[in-house]
Amino acid sequence: MRADAARALGSPASTHRRLRRLDAVAWLVLSSAVLLSAWFGRTAWVHAERMAQTRFDARSEAAAAAIANRIQGYEDIVRASAGVLEARPQMDQAGFSAYVAKLQLAKRHPAMQTLGFARRVAASELPAYLERQRLQHGKDFNLHPANPGNEHLVVDLLYPYLPQMRRLLGTDVSFEPVRRAALQQARDSGELTAARRVTFGDPAGTESFSGFLLYAPVYAQEPGSTASIEARRSSLRGYTSAGLGWEQMIQEALAGIEHDQLDLRLESSDPATGVVFDRHRLRDQYGEQQAPAFLNEHRMDFLGSPWILRVASAPGSAAVPGSTRILLLAGTGVLLGLLVFVLLRNLARSARRSRALLNAAADHLPALIAYIGQDGRYGFANRASRDWFASGQSWMVRKVDEVHADDPGFLASLQEAMESCGKGQQVSWQARIGQPQRTVQFSLVPDTEDDRRASGWYLMGHDNSEQHRAFRELALARDQLQRVTDKLPAMISQYDRDEKCVFYNRACAETRLLQQPYRPGIRIDELLDDKTYAQCKPYIDAVMAGKDVDFESVAMDADGRPRRLHSYFTPDIGENGEVCGFFAMSNDLTEKAHLENALFDAHERAEVTLTSISDAVITTDAEDRVTYMNPAAEMLSGWMLHRALGKPVAEVLPVQVAGDDALSREAYPTAMPGDLHLLRQDGAQMLVERSLSPVRDRGTSSAGSVIVLRDITEARALNARMAYLAHHDALTGLPNRLQLNNSLGKLIDSSSSSGEGLAVLFIDLDLFKHVNDALGHHIGDQLLQQVTRRIQRSMGSEGSVYRTGGDEFVVLLDKPGSRERVQQVAQQLLAVADEPYTVASHELHQAFSIGISLFPDDGYDASTLMM
Repeated sequence: MRADAARALGSPASTHRRLRRLDAVAWLVLSSAVLLSAWFGRTAWVHAERMAQTRFDARSEAAAAAIANRIQGYEDIVRASAGVLEARPQMDQAGFSAYVAKLQLAKRHPAMQTLGFARRVAASELPAYLERQRLQHGKDFNLHPANPGNEHLVVDLLYPYLPQMRRLLGTDVSFEPVRRAALQQARDSGELTAARRVTFGDPAGTESFSGFLLYAPVYAQEPGSTASIEARRSSLRGYTSAGLGWEQMIQEALAGIEHDQLDLRLESSDPATGVVFDRHRLRDQYGEQQAPAFLNEHRMDFLGSPWILRVASAPGSAAVPGSTRILLLAGTGVLLGLLVFVLLRNLARSARRSRALLNAAADHLPALIAYIGQDGRYGFANRASRDWFASGQSWMVRKVDEVHADDPGFLASLQEAMESCGKGQQVSWQARIGQPQRTVQFSLVPDTEDDRRASGWYLMGHDNSEQHRAFRELALARDQLQRVTDKLPAMISQYDRDEKCVFYNRACAETRLLQQPYRPGIRIDELLDDKTYAQCKPYIDAVMAGKDVDFESVAMDADGRPRRLHSYFTPDIGENGEVCGFFAMSNDLTEKAHLENALFDAHERAEVTLTSISDAVITTDAEDRVTYMNPAAEMLSGWMLHRALGKPVAEVLPVQVAGDDALSREAYPTAMPGDLHLLRQDGAQMLVERSLSPVRDRGTSSAGSVIVLRDITEARALNARMAYLAHHDALTGLPNRLQLNNSLGKLIDSSSSSGEGLAVLFIDLDLFKHVNDALGHHIGDQLLQQVTRRIQRSMGSEGSVYRTGGDEFVVLLDKPGSRERVQQVAQQLLAVADEPYTVASHELHQAFSIGISLFPDDGYDASTLMM
């Protein structure tokens, strides 16, 4: 029995003191729990409220910034669209739709309801204008509403260009006073203006919503910042306009912000505009009587007017997350304090009952337990004090010198221990007592007061005579095991769970296969070299998992000669059923292995050779049935050896000459003469090379054959790809200079024989280097690809196009007919260069320079024509 457990059997006085201390501790725990819970609840609530205020302020600021940034983004789109329309005055609906498609408004800016262009049309030009627009938009294009003024602002470019939206085409946007005022302001200032509150209707006309309009003037010629109002009015071509819904715009701006727990109200300082957005879900949920816990106002300037954004949170505790948990935790602290209080009081009441139970339990323990008071008398002694002695007398209330008068040796050691324990020390010793005598391990523990003085002693004795006998029997058994295993030629050893040696026989001690000699406690990784330990480690892990394993390994002896070992590992199962180590036995099989190697050397050499080579090797008998396949043949054919044995080789390796049928030619266009087409078991196809050698017996009769196959599918495809890359430009896919030289030489030979002409057109891209320098090589590469496609489309099948350098192209015209026809082709290519290129939202103009050489007028060979 442990000494600290025996203290529960203390004297009556110490038990009474413990009861008083338990009662005081109970009240202290209860009062501390109440005070700490109240302090924690208050502190946690203040912290949670501050965190909630911080999160609310952050979301409020983010919402205000997102709305302002979103409106700024829409203003930039309208300004950019005005700039495009100024640069391209002849843009039609198709060009406008293509431009808008690049902006990806439906995906990036879904709040933009419309984007269009309202053209300035004088009353005198109206009939002709309407006719032109009807050719583009249809016969239903008309001016509406009717306006007898001298000029009109008519919508004739529109996004989205959908059937339900086309009713806006022909709208005179200057008819309404609000919009007219915004248009005039934009015209005279040259800046973007807005009609901040307008009503939109959906295409079906069943619902309307509030929004705003943005206008940016488009001039025939940019008047400059110092131009007069009259100059601006005379140069006006129209307006880029965009319509946006307030609700949709704000929802789009807040898409990436946590705004579900916010009420938002956006209001203009202009009374005519007023409130444009008011979301009050939280106010509706909690009622208007509940004031919000947090409220922020943000003053912003956009669309030419000051704005106020009011952001409100949920009221009270609903805005402070975790308030319920704080109350629960505070209440839980009080309840836990009360629970501990009750437990301590109950513990004090049951202490006496516990003492009685402990006395009864002590009598049934297989140990001697006693309490010695300060007066040297036994205050308690369990039943072992009577059972271990022939007299059978109780030790209770008797002095120690009376009880142990017949054993002066034990009495002296006990009194010495009592004096040492008086100094606050615990003493242990071993003695032989009782009738019959037994070996007992004693411990004496002082029962100390608050002032560290000993008021008594606890005496505990454990009978370890059986343990000593077991130790002697175990030592005898280990000695017998050692003597038996020392006679065996195998190396036998035992290891604990940490792979440390705890037993080994003489064969282990005399072996010359280890880095260090065996000794108790040495680890396996210290005995073996790194390579051998790495080979054994998986088997060690397996035996530690409770599995029996055996394996063969090779170790080098002291003379550097390899020794072949066969080892057996079996787990050492402890009394609790868990693996606590393992036993190992290793036999030296070197001599046996030498005999086996000598016997099967030829067979093993052939087997290893066939297994290691990458070519597929198949042997057949005289009837062309499979007798062997190496692993490469299994992988190539899809047949496993045990399934292919005895089957006709034509079934296992169905081959035919590649290109014999249309299917084979289509599947393998890169096949060369002599290649074979193999159909695998799983249906896959490949190209192979085959060599066939006959096998003859002693009588020179055919005993079968050896077939060697090699997969050449990837090799043929790689050859074709390398040939293609050697003759083509990687960026444009056009034939390169090498292919040009080959083709030009062939055409010169053909033209020389037929007497017909040949034309070489040299195309150089003017100032192409500036594109790379200004926009980057990736833009230059895309421009080169577009130029390539235009040249190819222009030439069609009339000529072949080559790329010979960074910005240089060559066109070969075989049999052009006449010099005039060559000049027509050159003019056709120059016309292609006049059209602008759109590369990554950049509009680029790329001019050509074309030089012409004619065969035979300008030269008779390729080098002369290419000069």
